[in-house]
Amino acid sequence: MRKLFFESVTRGARTLLFPPSCMNCGNLGVDICAECKKYLTPKPRFIYGESFSIVSSLPYDETTGKLMLLAKERGFISAQKFFASAIVISINYFKIDFPISVIPIPSQPRSIRRRGFDSMKEIAKLMMKDPHLRTEIEILEALEIRRRVADQSSLTEEERIQNLEGALGVRPNISGKSVIVIDDVITTGSTLREAIRVLEERNLTVIGAATACATKRRLAIG
Repeated sequence: MRKLFFESVTRGARTLLFPPSCMNCGNLGVDICAECKKYLTPKPRFIYGESFSIVSSLPYDETTGKLMLLAKERGFISAQKFFASAIVISINYFKIDFPISVIPIPSQPRSIRRRGFDSMKEIAKLMMKDPHLRTEIEILEALEIRRRVADQSSLTEEERIQNLEGALGVRPNISGKSVIVIDDVITTGSTLREAIRVLEERNLTVIGAATACATKRRLAIG
């Protein structure tokens, strides 16, 4: 806990001490310069191919992958804000006019220990402060990891399904809520699929999933 606190203070101090520069090209002045913003402006759309609704706002490619590394591995607050805003825009696209609960996909404990912070939890906190948010939300940490899973980056879709089977569970006393599941990126969809399955087993009303990014393969399906 103390380590997480000092990591948070360090990331905040770094943001204050060094002048802002574009996270993509490095030009001084703003977090994302006008030229890069032309490419990095979120454009929400429905992603098809699943039994539930998914909205994503950005393609996951070399550029957004670079920013994802800054947000998830290095704890850059400006990068985390960028992805928080992209997820908020995805949520807005559902056009919901009633309060909902937003459920982040939990990070692996070993990843949290290695990084010193939980990237999705940090992004979720920033979503609450985002001025573009049009829906009243609460962040609900309903999901928990029940067993260790392998790194999914090199697995096939079938291997990912087997890897995640029974890996997620719902915390006690969570039921009867309308929810959207959030994650940073959708690739095969296996993680979101398993999360929504266990949530629906507990009688939660799952509106869908909202992500910041989607791979080009998933965008092509949409």
